[in-house]
Amino acid sequence: KAQRQQLMRQTACAYAIAEEESPASTAPTGVPVLHWSAVLAQCTDRCLPPAGVTADQPWLYVSGSGSTGQPKVIPITHRQEWARTRSAAAGLPYEADDIVYPMLGMGFSSAKRRSLEAWCCGCAIYLAKAAPLALSDLVLQKRISVIHTTVFHTESLLAQLPPATEGWLQNAKALFLGASLVSHHLRLRIQKQLTPRLYVRYGANETGTIS
Repeated sequence: KAQRQQLMRQTACAYAIAEEESPASTAPTGVPVLHWSAVLAQCTDRCLPPAGVTADQPWLYVSGSGSTGQPKVIPITHRQEWARTRSAAAGLPYEADDIVYPMLGMGFSSAKRRSLEAWCCGCAIYLAKAAPLALSDLVLQKRISVIHTTVFHTESLLAQLPPATEGWLQNAKALFLGASLVSHHLRLRIQKQLTPRLYVRYGANETGTIS
């Protein structure tokens, strides 16, 4: 909470848009909080004028400290993000008829980036919130073909499956895993119980490298 408020002050944030359950205290004093329902209720085709931004204006602010130990804000421009998206998309095993499901919500920058990469390849995005145990059926119904997830989500899913389960997501084209260290033991469990088509993304927030 304190880091979020500091980031909003450093970027001279004028408004904070939040989910309904987010308390107003997440924003610094003096910054109005708008809930999505209020924003959407006012949306028409003509009420949102073009933003007027250029490609060299910030698309995203990253908060970090690096080697200095001091908080700082790093702007990522629209041009930089598009170049990164095209570069990452060139190495992904996507085809135009794939449907990509990012298990993280769109409030996370990694979910936005996975979606941009998919769109760059001409793929569709599955935006509905799927229950973990519904994933196998969604894959069989061809409503999802590629899944992006985290170690936390994957371990939670494996904990819900019977230990003898094998190939539960074998019809998925790819399962991408990132955001944390992936142990050798977890890789073996995923390849046996879920799918052998496992891609581990190292440093998805920094480099996007895939192995």
